[in-house]
Parts: sequence; C-alpha cells; structure tokens
Amino acid sequence: MMRSASILLSAFAISFAVLAAPAPARGMKDSFPGEIALLKKLGPEERYSYFAAQYFMNKYQRKAYLSLPTAERRAEWFERFWIGLDPTPATPENERREEHERRAALARKLFGMSKAPGWDRRGETLIRYGLPSNRTQIWGTVSFSGMKAPGEVWFYESLDMLVQFRNANLKGEYFFASDPVGRSSRRELERNQNISGLLKYGVLTEMFPVQYMSPD
Repeated sequence: MMRSASILLSAFAISFAVLAAPAPARGMKDSFPGEIALLKKLGPEERYSYFAAQYFMNKYQRKAYLSLPTAERRAEWFERFWIGLDPTPATPENERREEHERRAALARKLFGMSKAPGWDRRGETLIRYGLPSNRTQIWGTVSFSGMKAPGEVWFYESLDMLVQFRNANLKGEYFFASDPVGRSSRRELERNQNISGLLKYGVLTEMFPVQYMSPD
C-alpha cells in the first residue's frame, strides 16, 4: 500500500514538473534551424534554464548547448558558460550567475506563462536588466476613436532607460509597446516633470514598490 502511494506521488510530481515547464514549440520560432526540435529532448528544468539564459547567448552558443547528447554534458557546458561571465573569478561565488537565477525565479513567479519562454516581455526585461527603479501602471481607455490597451512603464535610473509594455490582447500577456530605448540624462528633468504630471492627473498610477517584488 505504501509503495503504491509512493509511486503515485512520484508520478504526480513528474507530471506537475512537465506541466509547469513551457512547451518548447508554443509561442516561439527557431533562432537557428532545428532549435525547436532540439529543445524537445530537454527536461523541464533544463528547458527553463535554457530559456532564462538565452538572452545572453548567441545563436552559435545555443546550437552548441542544445546539440550536446546528454544532460550531464549540457550541465558541464553551462558551468563553463557561467564561469566565463563571472565578474570575480578569484572568489568561490559566481555573483553574476546567482543574480541571474534570482531574476529568472522572479520572472517565473510574477510574469509566468504556459508558453515559451515561460514569461512575457516583462519577465524578459527583468532577467536582462534586473528590477526597475520605478514601475508604473497605465490604465486602458475606451473612446469613440478606439481602445488603448492598459500597460506599464518601467524606469531604470542607473541605465537612464524607460521600457514600455502593453497588455495588447487583454489576456495578461504584456508586449513591448516600443523597443527598450535609452534616454539622455539631459532629458531626465523633462521626464520627471512629465511623469509627475501624469501621476497627478491619474493617467499613470504608481504600483507597489519594487522591494516587494520578491521570489520568497
């Protein structure tokens, strides 16, 4: 009886892991010929790690990783990959990898989706650049001229950059309203004045502080 229960629990855990991982063919296109076919041989956690790291890999690195025949070889490849990005190789910790894994876990928690890569464009931006200095919400509007979908604006003070998103399909998946654009520091005063005006008149609404965006 106990053995049967253990088998059922193991089967349930495996099924849950498979369902939790994004399907490799849903919502994506090959970045190189045969990528989707190679992705199908990865386990759920391997697929998650690959999708999270893809933003820092070129197409040759992606192909090299996916072409390896075993999970052990692919794990070794990732070890070498992250060693190459370690900002302080003389220390035992790899701060770059640790920060990346925190960002990926947060993207998965806050902006998770069932299709590849497992999060929307907000998750991608979080993995690439980290938490924004300010995150504001833009309310959607409906008028005789049409509908404007709700969205968000993220501001990165250290990068002097704004990133805009729109919930274009109204299903909770946010797309880039425009490509991430750097902003000159000479325009920072103007930006602050504009944001203050939009907040004052209710066009923008400040969301919860970023310190509450925690994977724990």
